[in-house]
Amino acid sequence: MSATQKLIDGTIPAEYYDVPLRALNHQTRQEICLYLDPNLITGNNWKMMAQMIGMRAIEIETIELRTNMTECVLREAFQRNYTVGQFIELMRKSPMERLDLIEGCANLIANDVRNYRPLQVAEVSSEAAAILTLGELASGEKEYFDAFVSYHPEDNAFIRELINKVEIEFGMKLCIRERDLCMGVSENLATADLMEKRCKRVILVLSQNYMESEELQAILKWQIQFAQALAPAADRMHKIVPLVIDSGITVPKILLPYNVSDYTKAYTREWFWSRLEGSLSAPTNSSGGYEGPAGKLGKADSLRDDNVSAVSSCSSSRSSSSVHLPTQESIHRESRRDESRVSAATGSNQDTLERSSSGCSSLSGPSSVFYVPLPNNSKRKVKYKWDKTSASYTT
Repeated sequence: MSATQKLIDGTIPAEYYDVPLRALNHQTRQEICLYLDPNLITGNNWKMMAQMIGMRAIEIETIELRTNMTECVLREAFQRNYTVGQFIELMRKSPMERLDLIEGCANLIANDVRNYRPLQVAEVSSEAAAILTLGELASGEKEYFDAFVSYHPEDNAFIRELINKVEIEFGMKLCIRERDLCMGVSENLATADLMEKRCKRVILVLSQNYMESEELQAILKWQIQFAQALAPAADRMHKIVPLVIDSGITVPKILLPYNVSDYTKAYTREWFWSRLEGSLSAPTNSSGGYEGPAGKLGKADSLRDDNVSAVSSCSSSRSSSSVHLPTQESIHRESRRDESRVSAATGSNQDTLERSSSGCSSLSGPSSVFYVPLPNNSKRKVKYKWDKTSASYTT
């Protein structure tokens, strides 16, 4: 009995388990796609196969935005080292039960198995399999970035200018798909992993080429939703940095809540790059995940952290010679507290008198007294009074 007839009769030849699924040629995979791509009432299509091989919901949603769904699932099965025998077994197993596919593709699969010649390759460790970028391949350590860049390949001129400005002038690090990703890695998985764990922000380069590509627009929507899901509510407006580089573009509705930076307008070009530097350097409120290059805080985050530490140290130990003046908000707050304390102590009839004695005048506006710590553990009394003429506090 031939191998083809065995498949049709329900027997999987032993040699099929020794042949990797990637041995199926393009014609065979295209035939499989014809069976699994359509949406069926029974649901036993590419999506069920993706679930059965262990793909996550977010990965399946990403593939759903593409036009070659089954091909993407087959490639994922390649990455998971599925064999032809396991694939056929999967098609037979409930709830898949696609006997029509097995019967229709039996001859093609048998020919591919017969023509397969194994290659002698070295075993790959789990650590090597986790390598996503060329930088990791060279250093042996995970590589981190200030931003992941989503763009159309034909916008190469702007991408080069972006690299020169951000990486060379600003000293930051960008993740450029065509430059940094290792060849052969799963692009969908790599993008999700980079955005989630390795990149602080996502730069969206919106061009005419980008907006005319239906596939890229679908990926754009997924990237925005994925980035929003990763960041807490306070950080969602800082996680995504949209840039418009061609005129006449209609910004997608999903980006309307964001402040989009327009590179095409002459009057905004002057501060375009400084705005971008500030946006990429702004600190985030995320408690987990990536916070800057090499697993450390980004440039602006580290400067801010140093300043906060210095102020905290000065307040607690009184060892710094600098004096930190109170803000307008704190002065207003202290003034209201003075008023309430005076009113409670003396009664409403003497309220005006006590206001004057405590530094609060009903004619000239509120004033407050603060004790500012000095380096020798003493305190200096500073009185702030509201000046109507200059509309500011004066000492």
